[in-house]
Amino acid sequence: MKFGERITYDIDGHVAIMTIHGVGPMNLLVEDYYQCYNDAIVQFRDDNSRVLVIKSANPNHFTAGFDVNDIYEGLRAGWSNMYTDGDMVTPKPIVLATKGYCVGDGFGVLLASDFVFADASTQISCPETKLGFNAVTMQVKFAQRIGHNRTMEFMMGDLHDVKWLDKVGLLTKECDGDVDEVALAYAHKIANNNAPIAVRGTKGAIWHTVNSHKDEAIDFALWAKDMTLDSKDIEEGVAAFMEKRPPEFKNE
Repeated sequence: MKFGERITYDIDGHVAIMTIHGVGPMNLLVEDYYQCYNDAIVQFRDDNSRVLVIKSANPNHFTAGFDVNDIYEGLRAGWSNMYTDGDMVTPKPIVLATKGYCVGDGFGVLLASDFVFADASTQISCPETKLGFNAVTMQVKFAQRIGHNRTMEFMMGDLHDVKWLDKVGLLTKECDGDVDEVALAYAHKIANNNAPIAVRGTKGAIWHTVNSHKDEAIDFALWAKDMTLDSKDIEEGVAAFMEKRPPEFKNE
């Protein structure tokens, strides 16, 4: 099954497999990806599969995130709103297979996943503040899971490796072999060896424990994001990124 040009969705026994087809060598996410992703998540929520594996069609990278060439139009139009950003959407478990860059909205997919399998090449970051604007749900959910100080350090946009991912408790396993195959095998293990109703109940209880009382934080983050969209610093952040130079932010 295909969802537009950006997502293929296959069924292997009790396991659904979502494959992301981004743009270019970094597997960048563009406008039509987001609706395709949301449609595939709804498909998984409603079909008879028990576990979802999310992986990339790119041989080297999960995704380097949103294409900054479209950043102004995309942010103002709200392209990058994924159903899993602020809600569980489905109590069925999600397994992520990541490698290379897992950046920006790619990291958002990681936070929405219940199990994370990462190649040793994996590098993660949320570069929004380096571009001059705010993420919304990512820092809220991340802080609930790893705490204030570590989240602040991460949200400054530097790349972190798979060892750091393990250190903060977000890694299920670092993979020496083919990460896609390892993740798929684990998904089949869950689907075949655990009662689906019990798995869904377990995920629901854990998710609500971790993510309760976040509405005010997200409302504030949305307000902060709107503030940055009208700033000069977002223009400077994007320009500096495109020109490969350090930004000169002026808090304007």
